[in-house]
Amino acid sequence: MIAFLDIETTGLSEQYCSILEIAAVACDASGEVVTTFHEYINPGKPIPENIVKLTRITDSVVKFAKKEWQVLEELIEWLQGNGITEVVIHNASFDMRFLRGRSARFNLV
Repeated sequence: MIAFLDIETTGLSEQYCSILEIAAVACDASGEVVTTFHEYINPGKPIPENIVKLTRITDSVVKFAKKEWQVLEELIEWLQGNGITEVVIHNASFDMRFLRGRSARFNLV
């Protein structure tokens, strides 16, 4: 099965910024959507105004959202539990840098 994944972040540095949103869809060999994953993440600090303008994700949207480590853990479980063998990511170098860096920070990889 193949998944298409995208993230939104609070900035450009995986060391100092957080992931705000993770969304993915998993498709079977015929291209039919089998399952989806979507979570907002509470970064624990105000979202910069330029990021709000870019993503339209506001502090009120993420106020009651889960913490980053929780969503990353759930994403890993979702990918493994659905037999995902390939992942397609728009702007993959940026998104993977964040996913790897933030997951390593929480000892998830």
